[in-house]
Amino acid sequence: MKRNLISLFILLLFIASCSKAPQTIPEEDLAENEKYLLSFTVSGFSQDLLPFPEKLQSTNALSTNSLVNIRDYFNTLKIIVYYRNDVIDSVIQYADDPDFGQYSKYYPPSQSVSFPYNVVIIGAMLDNPDEEIVFEEMDQITYSRVSISPNPADAFFAVKTFVLSPEPTHETIQLQRFVGRLDVQLDEEIPNTADQIEVTIENTAKYFMPVEKRGYHIDRIIKNDNVPYNTVKRIKINPEDTGRQDFSFSTYFMLKSILGSEAETSKVVIRAYNQDGKEITKREIPNVIIQANKRTKLRGLLFTSPPNMGFDMEIESDWDSEIPEFKF
Repeated sequence: MKRNLISLFILLLFIASCSKAPQTIPEEDLAENEKYLLSFTVSGFSQDLLPFPEKLQSTNALSTNSLVNIRDYFNTLKIIVYYRNDVIDSVIQYADDPDFGQYSKYYPPSQSVSFPYNVVIIGAMLDNPDEEIVFEEMDQITYSRVSISPNPADAFFAVKTFVLSPEPTHETIQLQRFVGRLDVQLDEEIPNTADQIEVTIENTAKYFMPVEKRGYHIDRIIKNDNVPYNTVKRIKINPEDTGRQDFSFSTYFMLKSILGSEAETSKVVIRAYNQDGKEITKREIPNVIIQANKRTKLRGLLFTSPPNMGFDMEIESDWDSEIPEFKF
């Protein structure tokens, strides 16, 4: 009898516990059965005056409302989707893709408005097979960083937050340039002893943080990032360049300052080397003005050294038209 009473008591407890806990679909099952659309198109650029590549000749191209072909500005696009500081998708698109600049994918709903989906987009004009967009994940999306390897190229970015809902929506996203450009023109004949030219831009950044919109070298904490970084690029002098009197080249750079900051000054060093790798000439140009989303032009002599002759130097927002020059 006593044993029967104990069994009856356990059965009643089980029934009571079941009545207090209504049946619910586990969150994991809900995530699998209910997903919302994350969709966007990269449509253009956010700058009021966007420097344009040389091949564009449209007189109204500076208007951000004008229709633009993003393939004229970058041919590689990297899209990274975050949820709660974890990367859940990473896609690379190329300009020959008919859906270049478009992204659509279904994801489980956000657990709350405090945990949205975040998307980082990096676009770059990569001209050589060995060039690539390098995106490095950190423990937080805020600290994630990007670089273009092996040398900086024309590059753009955007960071966008999405709170997914049952009603499908499609966003348009505009990118912003995070590099500047240095153009160098030599007004002299290139000697046959020259094999390579090296240009160094001092006090630049190695990495760019899209969320914080600034660059750094070693330490992302501004006050601790004291080790200088120099952007260095080597340009090969081909046999057909020997004897030319209008030889020019360009290099891109990133800065540590927040995008939109005032222009900075840097020292530019230009060296020339022979086929044995021996330095045959060197020119230092101090106080060169550089800025993100602008180009600076240096014009002058490297292989000949008339007394008191420097580089002409100018800086301008327009990527294509005549710009101020720094003479050296």
